[in-house]
Amino acid sequence: MKLFKPLVIIILGRPGSGKGTQAKLLAKKFGLEYIAIGDILRRRRKINDFTGKKLFKVMTKGELVPQFRITKIWI
Repeated sequence: MKLFKPLVIIILGRPGSGKGTQAKLLAKKFGLEYIAIGDILRRRRKINDFTGKKLFKVMTKGELVPQFRITKIWI
């Protein structure tokens, strides 16, 4: 039995460096799914629970979301 190894591309960079633009171009060219953590965080902060409230508080101040919160959302 062959194991499937999905192609995962992670693009890192400073705000405004073109990460989203490049990721969308790669997704379109190679038929990949485009996932942006910023989009996920903005949707998640609208949920009125503990995590959503914490995200709303941090993001409203324009602060960076702590890595442990991002990891919690992914798991």
